[in-house]
Amino acid sequence: MLGVGAGPGLQVQDAFRSSGLNADRLNAVFIDRDEGAFDYGTAKANDAGFAQSVQYIKGDARDVSQLMPDQKCHIVKLIGIIEYLTDDDVIDLCSAIREVMHPAGTILTHGIQDTHHAIPFLERIFNLKHFQRTGEQVRTLLTTAGFDGLTVTNIPLDVYPMVSGNPDVAHAQNMTTSDAA
Repeated sequence: MLGVGAGPGLQVQDAFRSSGLNADRLNAVFIDRDEGAFDYGTAKANDAGFAQSVQYIKGDARDVSQLMPDQKCHIVKLIGIIEYLTDDDVIDLCSAIREVMHPAGTILTHGIQDTHHAIPFLERIFNLKHFQRTGEQVRTLLTTAGFDGLTVTNIPLDVYPMVSGNPDVAHAQNMTTSDAA
């Protein structure tokens, strides 16, 4: 599992706990530019008994192939990150991530829609700047980055349309062939 901009990775750690799998079958890498949450995440993983199953890397996830060479991810979680990125940045990030994904892997991310008109409040009070995108807009960005089999699931309250998909193996092969030319 790869988490980008994941801070301490608590969502993944909760999923690990809920899975019932032995710690030796679990492996998560969290990449973040800010290492401030890594100690807390490590402490929580220690408490849960799977510290050996998590790794924290400070860096830019667009450099993922250098940050975690020779690793292929089965699950990539981009939750709480792409709404802060421009379309071009999302495409660059997802294209880089696709290169380190297992061919049968899955990416999970989401859009953000201001269905309840809360974004002006978030901007004014917390200085949060979000790029609003529908699930279909996120699907288009992921398609451009080389993913297919994309599904959009609207969850209750209609704020975060979830998008999942798989690396487009044919796209990756075409990119490799054209890059070599």
